[in-house]
Amino acid sequence: METAGDWDSGPDTGMSPSETHNQAQHKEEELGWGSDVEHSCYQSASPSSSHILAGYNAEENCVDFLQVEPEKSVNVSINWESLNLTSLVWMVVIKVFDLAFSLYIVGLICYCIYINSNVLLSKISLPSNTSNIDMDWLDHNITVLGRSQWTMSPNHFTLIFSIFHIVYGVIAIICDLIFFQSMFKKMIKTRYIDTVLPVHRLFFVVISGFDGIMFASSTNITILVGDVFAVILIILISILVLVDTFMILVSFKAADGKTALVFSRPWRNLVMMTVIILTTLYAVASQHPLYTWDVGPSLGWGVLSILVILKCLVDTTMCKTTEPSPPEDNVLHFLMCISSSNVLGLCSVGAVAHSLIFDYYRTIFDHL
Repeated sequence: METAGDWDSGPDTGMSPSETHNQAQHKEEELGWGSDVEHSCYQSASPSSSHILAGYNAEENCVDFLQVEPEKSVNVSINWESLNLTSLVWMVVIKVFDLAFSLYIVGLICYCIYINSNVLLSKISLPSNTSNIDMDWLDHNITVLGRSQWTMSPNHFTLIFSIFHIVYGVIAIICDLIFFQSMFKKMIKTRYIDTVLPVHRLFFVVISGFDGIMFASSTNITILVGDVFAVILIILISILVLVDTFMILVSFKAADGKTALVFSRPWRNLVMMTVIILTTLYAVASQHPLYTWDVGPSLGWGVLSILVILKCLVDTTMCKTTEPSPPEDNVLHFLMCISSSNVLGLCSVGAVAHSLIFDYYRTIFDHL
C-alpha cells in the first residue's frame, strides 16, 4: 500500500540523485543545447562583458540576450610622458617668453632699488640749491591709503613698491624654471599645471590688487607716474586680472585635454588684447617726443603678447573645425592665454621705473 510520501516522491527508479543528474546532463548534450549553450548564456550575463544587456526571450530553458554596443566615448586624455614634438616646442617657446619677461622685470626693479637706496642712504646727495629744479618730487609727499600716519616721500614709496614687485618677480622666475624641470621629468601636469601654475597666478592677483589699491587710495600718486591715465589703467588692470584669474582657475580642465572657458569663446581674448593695446600705446605716447630706452622693451613685450593672443584667437575661432581639437592644442591655448596676460604687470612697474630713473634721478644727476 502506498503512502502519501510515496506519491510525492514519485516512482522509485532505484538510482541515486547524482546518477539522475548525470543522466539528465547526458540527455541535454544529446539534444544539442547542454553545457555549451548554458556556458554561452552565463557568459552573456557576465559583468565583465562590454555589452549592454537590453532584453531577453526564453526558449528551451535557455535565455538569449539581446546585446547592444555602448556609445563610444571620445578619448580626451593626454599622454604627458610622450607629447609630440610640435606641442612640446610651442610649450617651451611660451615658457621661455615668460621667463625672459620675468627676468626683465626683476632686472628693471633691481636697478630702481639700487639707485633709490643710494639716495636714501645718502651715497648720492641732493644738490644744495634745488630752487632751480622744476620737480614736484621734492615738494610733495604721498599719503598711502589716505592715512596720515602713512605719509612718506616718493623715494620711500617707490622703495616699498619695488620690494613687493621684486619678490613677485623672483617667484615668477622660480615658477618658470619649475616648468622646465617638470618637462625633463615628464611631470608637466602633476607638478607644474596642477600645483605651481595656480600658485603663480594667485601671486599675480595679489600684486595686481596691491597696485590697484595703492594707486586708487593714495594721494599725490599722479606725481609718481606722471598723469591720471596711468592710474586709471593700473586700477583697470587690477580688476581685469582678478576676473580673469577666476576664469583661469575654472579652466584647468584644459590640462585633461578638454575645452576651457578661457579660450572657448573669443570675448575673453578680445578684451585682454584691447587692454594690452591700450597699455602699450600709453607707454609709447607718454614719452613723446623724448623717448628713452625703456620704451623699446615695453613696446616689444606688448607686441609679442598681442601676437600670442592673435594666434590663440585664430586657432580657436577661424581655424576651428567641427571635429574635437587635439588635447595638446587645448593645453597650448590655455598656456597662451595665461602667458599673454602677464605683460599687464609691466604697466605699473614701467610707469614707476620711468619716473624714478628718467624724470627724477636724471634731473638730479644733471644738477650735481
